Formats: sequence, structure tokens, C-alpha cells
Amino acid sequence: MPLWLHAFDPRLPMLVATVLFGLVTFAVLWRARDSFRARRGMALGLGFALIAALIGAPKGTYWNQVMILIPAGLLLAVEAPDLRLRRFARLDLALLFIWILGTAVQTILWIGPPSKTAAFAPLVTLLQSSSIYGLLALWLVFARRLLVSPAAATE
Repeated sequence: MPLWLHAFDPRLPMLVATVLFGLVTFAVLWRARDSFRARRGMALGLGFALIAALIGAPKGTYWNQVMILIPAGLLLAVEAPDLRLRRFARLDLALLFIWILGTAVQTILWIGPPSKTAAFAPLVTLLQSSSIYGLLALWLVFARRLLVSPAAATE
């Protein structure tokens, strides 16, 4: 459901947002290119690129969320191999929580979608995109960790 009936054609804003997102992703990867020589940098760079690709992919299905397990595994393998999350800064932990929450809300709404004719239909529309908000949060975690040294990433 559109947020407002006949408000605007979403194609141009979507195209602009996609191009800007691609440029920012490219800029982060370019700036972090020297770190790709190390195992940590390569793992984070691959995970970051895969997350960006999934954010930009068509949203006909959310089964592609399963592909996010690869970057999540890479993140844990290089940043917290012992699964001690205290190695992450508070902001990173908050962003990881948003990622999990977004995926959970999306799954719940997929299993039992609410009526789109209710008075709160615009809210339902926004909530049905919660998975993309979560992916953006995870994308930010990877960007932050790519752009800072391993020691500074935990502060």
C-alpha cells in the first residue's frame, strides 16, 4: 500500500536512492581497499559487498535473507571468533540488534500479514519494510568496522 494514495511516482526517488547507495558503498570499499590484503579486511569487504547487493536486490521475496548469514558468519569469524560480543562497540551492538529486530518483524508480518485496509495501513507499509532497515543497520556495522582499525572498533 502506498503511504498516501497518488502521492508521487516512486520510481525516480527509488532510482536516486539506489544510485546514491551504490556510490556510498563504492566509496567505503575504495577507502578500505588497503585493508583487503589482510584476512579481516577481506572478510569484512566481502560481507559488506554482499549486504549491499542484497539491499539493492529486487524485493519480490525475503527468502534472500538467508544469504545474510554469510556476512554475519564472516563478521563473527574475524571480529568475535569466541562469540564474545563485548568486542563490539555499543553502537555496533545496537545496530546488530536493529538487524535482528528488523528480520524478526518482517518474518512475523510475512507469516500473518495484517489487513491493508485498516486505518493504520501506512504504518503496516512501513513495518513491512523492516527487513531492509535491519539490513541497512548491518551494512553500517560492516562499514564502521571496515573504516576503523581493529583496536578502535571496540571502543
